[in-house]
Amino acid sequence: MVQRRRRTNLFYVLLIVTGLAFAITACGFGVMTFRGLQGPESLGSLTEAPTGQRMNHPLFEFLDKYGTRTMLIELAVLALATVGCIVTDARYERLAAAVGKDERQADGEAKQDDSIASVES
Repeated sequence: MVQRRRRTNLFYVLLIVTGLAFAITACGFGVMTFRGLQGPESLGSLTEAPTGQRMNHPLFEFLDKYGTRTMLIELAVLALATVGCIVTDARYERLAAAVGKDERQADGEAKQDDSIASVES
């Protein structure tokens, strides 16, 4: 019996990349919440700009403008990728079972032909 290499499910790659992006976004929101409760000086993340204005880190500025939309998109992609993983894994298993069944039938027919040939001789 020939060992077949298992196919790589590309939805897992999508899950990992999107999961990392979601984790960074969620941690950023956590830090923003902490700063909102404890005050911006608690983390030392504010620096003085040359004009005397305070500047936020660019990640926090991005999350302040687009953070909610970003998290919702990431959650939707995670949900779709999860469904994609489940569906493709089930399909790969059905294909592997069908190929295995065909190989077993072919092996059984070959053994039966050999036994018939040996009986005839």
